Amino acid sequence: MSHIKNVKVISALLLVACLNINANNEPTNDIAIVVSSSAVENNCPKKALGCFKSSNGGEIFIRTDIKSEYADVVKFGLHNDYVQFSTSKTIDPIKTCEAQVDFLIDQRKKQTAQKYSEYCSLLKQNLLAKR
Repeated sequence: MSHIKNVKVISALLLVACLNINANNEPTNDIAIVVSSSAVENNCPKKALGCFKSSNGGEIFIRTDIKSEYADVVKFGLHNDYVQFSTSKTIDPIKTCEAQVDFLIDQRKKQTAQKYSEYCSLLKQNLLAKR
């Protein structure tokens, strides 16, 4: 049962991106990162740990109370979503999830990578079941 518990913890970390599109939305990898719980509350969906906006050059908003072991991978995931959205106007949650696993492996965070990998597997199953 701890396996399922860990997956639920990770599922809470997947974030909903709130998107504001401007007329000059051009793909860029440069984006401001704002670490502020009040900025998240003012700009992101309820209960989100963070989100991004593509308007005005782009911004990523991240809560201040995210556990340190997850903060970098959450930023990485939101940046990945931002780049996907900037280039294709869509976000593939499986692609983001798998990129986060690779990021965690590169960072030598094997236990957290395993948790994300388990979540990615469930995400794939759920998305395939909806088709």
